[in-house]
Amino acid sequence: MRKLLTIVMGLVPLFEPEVLGKALTKDSIYASQITVTSGLSSIYRENNKIFVTPLGETDFIVESLYNPDPKERELHFGSYKSDSDFTRRIPIEKPLSKGYWNSISLWNKGFLLLEGRLGRIGFQNENGRTFLPSDILVDGFRPARDRSGEPIAYDIKNAVNRFVKAYQSFPPSKIKFLDIVSVPPRWLGKRDGQFLLLTDIKGFNIFSVNCELKDGVLCRLRRACNLERGRKAKNADYSSMTVSSKGRKVLLADKRNKRIDVYDFNTCYDIRYRRSMPLPDILHPPTALHIDAENSLWVGTSFRDNYLNASLYKWKEDQWHQK
Repeated sequence: MRKLLTIVMGLVPLFEPEVLGKALTKDSIYASQITVTSGLSSIYRENNKIFVTPLGETDFIVESLYNPDPKERELHFGSYKSDSDFTRRIPIEKPLSKGYWNSISLWNKGFLLLEGRLGRIGFQNENGRTFLPSDILVDGFRPARDRSGEPIAYDIKNAVNRFVKAYQSFPPSKIKFLDIVSVPPRWLGKRDGQFLLLTDIKGFNIFSVNCELKDGVLCRLRRACNLERGRKAKNADYSSMTVSSKGRKVLLADKRNKRIDVYDFNTCYDIRYRRSMPLPDILHPPTALHIDAENSLWVGTSFRDNYLNASLYKWKEDQWHQK
């Protein structure tokens, strides 16, 4: 009996300890920006340009020039004369108009914009031309393909019914769709226009989504993915998402616990918690995430801090990434 108990205790831990990754310290912040808006809902970097959208209702995108390697008397953002030098507002043109544009991506030579409260997608091309916003099509999705294969008809109907009920009862004043990010085609198949959608709808954290651009933009839910939080991230309150193709990582901003949770994306069915990275105490809760082409991590917060007076921060790859 004692031998059996030893074997069982060796196989099954008595408790599940929290796994902490590299701490994102204030001393390891590589760059920060005193943004023209105090809180951020989304970030996107394209070469030497940073695009952000502010928290709350907005009818503009903020574009800033970023200097990745400033010389003497130069700064990462702005100048010694003004923090807002080399920054401009790009109007979100009609018919998109004002809304809760809480996610931005550069796609098909334009801005793909998510209006998370209404569950709509908008598109504005590089010339400023906009298309009528369209609702994300939520019917016709399937649960993720699991180890046994495709879901049966009963499972599909049950999942759709549960989602429709939760979707229709969701408070109309709250943000139901939190973020949408493009993923490499090999993650979800070889089709272009593949995205992951983060939601605040109970029981449905992440969907795979397919988007097409013709006369307008059309996005449709494809699969309800399985986010395996476990005890470690059970009480997380996620606000934003980004992905890293290096190691197939999904990063989620937990504004309640002021940290970044890292998941391994194995398949849509198997998105598994890996570790958590606490943010510096001086920062406000995270509300926006982005990983750029250099695998650097950008974090936007709900308000400016009292240390750097910033709400946008960058950590280089070696400060956050681990295998």
